[in-house]
Amino acid sequence: MFASREIAIALGTGFAVVRGGPGARPWLLASALADGADAVTLVTAARQGRAAKLPSYAAAAGAVAAVGAALWAATRPR
Repeated sequence: MFASREIAIALGTGFAVVRGGPGARPWLLASALADGADAVTLVTAARQGRAAKLPSYAAAAGAVAAVGAALWAATRPR
């Protein structure tokens, strides 16, 4: 369901990080926003009974960790 968007964001972020410079920051922030939206969607679906609870909460926890990592990387001084 989210695969094509996730692949595009990951490739863009990876390319920007490898190139270096300030160009990576917008990609990292976009990644954080997408992962945050995924976490909210997963938790909402689990609470409404539209998805299995344990796998949804586990994936949401991973998405929240990814948000934290992306925000940490985006705010690090270069």
